[in-house]
Amino acid sequence: MVRDDRKSILVAYMIAIEITGLLFSGCVATPQFDSQPSFVQFYENTSTPIGTLLFNLTATDSTNPSNRMNIFATGEESSMYVNVTQRGIANRVIADVFLKKLLDRESNEGGIDLKFSLTDTSGNVILKLVKLYILDVCDEPPQYDRPSYTLEINEENITSENIVFSEIHATDRDNGNDAVVTYSMEELTSSFTSLKHMNKKEIGGDISLAYL
Repeated sequence: MVRDDRKSILVAYMIAIEITGLLFSGCVATPQFDSQPSFVQFYENTSTPIGTLLFNLTATDSTNPSNRMNIFATGEESSMYVNVTQRGIANRVIADVFLKKLLDRESNEGGIDLKFSLTDTSGNVILKLVKLYILDVCDEPPQYDRPSYTLEINEENITSENIVFSEIHATDRDNGNDAVVTYSMEELTSSFTSLKHMNKKEIGGDISLAYL
């Protein structure tokens, strides 16, 4: 009878240890970012002023109320463009992400990869990527490919027919209709005047002149 009782006690003790181990494993679960946008989009330049709230990030740890968490921007590019202000209590934190530097689409046509890290007191690190796409505004002036152009005309061959000079090229770094370049000419002398201008999306244009 004594041996049977001891076996019963031993079995019960082993079961208690196993259950306790399961509970302990649940307490060390890592924190997680909540459902967040994978991308955001804003207009460039002063259309999105410095200090604009871009989005929020939230994180929770439902298994450990005493776990302290921090969210911050990581990487040189992320730190250059955004500031992170954290708030929250207990096992839930919210990070407000603000614009730190004006956006320029022409310098970041593929967008900006904003990277964030979530850390806790247990040493866990969870990464988060949010893509920032930059929308275009008409803020880029057209640029000629040369500072000046020269047109040589032989006076013996001048007639009343139009003289066409087709070597003028300019580009506009804006997007869509904002990139349409209009070519025209101001009257420089009493002998020549502009007959027409041409709208082109591609590089290049023709200026048609007539001798008076």
